[in-house]
Amino acid sequence: MADSTHSSDHPRADRLGGGRRWYQNAEMVVALSALVLSLCGISVAIYEASLIRQAQRASVWPNIEVGASLRSESVSLWVNNSGVGPARIQSAALMYEGETLRNWEDLIRTLGLPALGEGMGQSFYQSMISGRVLPPGDPETIFSIDGSQTPELAQTMNQLREAVLDGRADVQVCYCSVYEECWVSSLSKLVSRTTGESIVNPVEPVERCSPEDGS
Repeated sequence: MADSTHSSDHPRADRLGGGRRWYQNAEMVVALSALVLSLCGISVAIYEASLIRQAQRASVWPNIEVGASLRSESVSLWVNNSGVGPARIQSAALMYEGETLRNWEDLIRTLGLPALGEGMGQSFYQSMISGRVLPPGDPETIFSIDGSQTPELAQTMNQLREAVLDGRADVQVCYCSVYEECWVSSLSKLVSRTTGESIVNPVEPVERCSPEDGS
């Protein structure tokens, strides 16, 4: 009489030859262990490479601060790289009430003040930083004015101080590291963090520096 097929005639899928399960086969266990170890090694290598890249970036990280020194007799605006790597200044913009100006003379005219003319000696100073590379710990004065020389300069200084404090006058600097990571630093964001006569601001990361970030 025909008998039903016994389960022993059809080994289970999880059994190997001889009726052993796969995890009872030493060669299979060794092979799978080697595969798992290889995958772990690859994961560790990727993680270590990521840490190395982060360390390399951190070792050359620039941090541009745009600051202002507002004294009773003078006003100075400066840029300082307080990071550990060089900062490549891609653009720097002087702005008044959101509009980009060409230079400091434009700002003075916009404020309705007498032009900064010849014969003022060391009463005022201005500098351009666009396209420069600023090393760490090397502050650069971008504009200063001594109001103690003439009444006209005193008027200009006081108007500029007010414009800085109420956020109408702004300096925005877009800069990048050697790894093409970029940030924008803005003077207008410093006002709320004023301490004494010095103001220091945070920075914001950007994908890249564009013409809109400065002139």
